[in-house]
Amino acid sequence: MRGSWRWSAIIGNWAPVAAFEHVGQAVTVAELQWLFGFGLTFILAVAGIAVAAFRSVSLKIDRAVEKMRDAVQNGDNELHGRIDRLRQDVSDNYPRRTEMESHMARVEGTLKEVLADQKTIIRSLAALEARNGTA
Repeated sequence: MRGSWRWSAIIGNWAPVAAFEHVGQAVTVAELQWLFGFGLTFILAVAGIAVAAFRSVSLKIDRAVEKMRDAVQNGDNELHGRIDRLRQDVSDNYPRRTEMESHMARVEGTLKEVLADQKTIIRSLAALEARNGTA
């Protein structure tokens, strides 16, 4: 049995001697065609797998970018809505500066009139008391 078997370093095991008959012989055209076809098929298969993988990754990236774009757009829309509501709230519930200043000027004018009226009343009361002689 040992005579018909030989150790093959390529496969790391014992192989039949018939497997080594081609060693040292020229390669035939059919074997070259088969080898070339197998190599070309292998290369095309690897290239196809690589293209498919890159397309898959590209589609995933495109979907993620679209989701991010939608999320940013939704966030922008929500923020603009909040800003618009706040602007409307401010314009509805708070006076404008010019309106507030004119109102405060009217209040100050009214207070000055009230103060002048109080001074007049106090003077007339003091004059009345002075005429009646009550001190």
